[in-house]
Amino acid sequence: MPHPAGLPAERAETAIATHERAWGTREVLLEAQRCLYCHNAPCSRGCPAGVDVAEFIRSLRTGAWKAAARLVLSANALAETCGCVCPTEMLCVGECVLPRIDGQAPIAIHRLQRFIANWARTRATDLFPRQPDTGMRVALVGGGPASVACAHELARRGHAAVIFESGELLGGLNTAAIAPHKMHAELPLAEAEWLLRTGVEVRARTAVGEAITFAQLEEEYDAIFIGVGQGPDRRLGLAGEDARPLLGAIEFLRGVKTGRLATPLPWKRALCVGGGNSAIDAARTLKELGVPEVVLVYRRAEDQMKGYPGEWQAAKLAGVHAHFLTLPVAVLASEGTVTGLRCIRMTPGEPDESGRPRPVPVPGSEHDIAGDLVIMAVGQVGAGDLLPGLPDDIRMGGARIAVSPETGATSRAGYYAGGDCANGGAEVVNAAAEGLRAARAIDDYLRTRAR
Repeated sequence: MPHPAGLPAERAETAIATHERAWGTREVLLEAQRCLYCHNAPCSRGCPAGVDVAEFIRSLRTGAWKAAARLVLSANALAETCGCVCPTEMLCVGECVLPRIDGQAPIAIHRLQRFIANWARTRATDLFPRQPDTGMRVALVGGGPASVACAHELARRGHAAVIFESGELLGGLNTAAIAPHKMHAELPLAEAEWLLRTGVEVRARTAVGEAITFAQLEEEYDAIFIGVGQGPDRRLGLAGEDARPLLGAIEFLRGVKTGRLATPLPWKRALCVGGGNSAIDAARTLKELGVPEVVLVYRRAEDQMKGYPGEWQAAKLAGVHAHFLTLPVAVLASEGTVTGLRCIRMTPGEPDESGRPRPVPVPGSEHDIAGDLVIMAVGQVGAGDLLPGLPDDIRMGGARIAVSPETGATSRAGYYAGGDCANGGAEVVNAAAEGLRAARAIDDYLRTRAR
């Protein structure tokens, strides 16, 4: 695949092979023949985008590939990348009835979806002809998955869509922070370029709130969609956090995927703080890039991790180790250089608001864990910090933009939002579904105003 503009050919992620190759036609047809085409299929209910799984697989089996592509892409414009990165064992594949009926393996829905979406992108034409121009203009703030999906739908409905992206690359974290073993950065960029070929304008290196204000957008556009994702990696506020190298998990993955980090990596023992998917992805990536020892440090027990169990099992197979029920209390350093973490052991207490046992410090259990790199994977700051000048009457729900779950509408007329800035951090498929939902609501809003 060619390297899109702005993406260096020499990147650390290219040293890691993706773990699942794309299927060919014969494999797809054999897999499609196993599907039972369930009525009211549970696999469709398990998809946040509501893809009609049974019907698109039936179309594949009968050779109606264009129909299959339309079924998939009309529900999830980012179907190809979702076929690589979705935790399908927790979603559509996890709902397949075959294992419960006779112990068969579930249908590999993600691989079938990836195949037909790739076929559409590389071979098909005019799947969704653009409707006549409406004369209406929509600004989209941020170039992540939600904005790409929203802009694609708006453009094919005849509206002029303009994406304002503060960086150089489209795709948000789908491009910049997906672990390399799942997908390399070329694919989401190629997917976005294909989706936006209908005439969507992209203004890169243009931060809304700085280069252009929300007031200016309101003067020039008929509606505004906000899809900025979330902010930078959080810190724990520990003593010594100014030591180096100390990176956030997203910061680290972005460096691996966009060329800011070169291989071979210089570290010998990396410590990853956290128990979510970002911590697991960062730890596994470090190991796959040749760091001899990688240790996850997590304040709860192993069975209380927020990360997906399958991802953690794969990370362990790659050689990642863990210290569970262990809480960092300080970053250790010598002359400003990280030498490890000072930690305290924890014990499970009464359930907290998450329903999990609250970790309680064990007095006198302080100890040190050596390391020459610390990765903080304890979440990201909220979207509010990314939107200077956001109108005051746009209601926030904590660190998220509060939206209607049916339309993505905010509390200010003409403003809509989707993706991580509204859902607090979910999967790419959720962002794609929310972008599509908002585009349809924006279309209704604009056409109502035009009457």
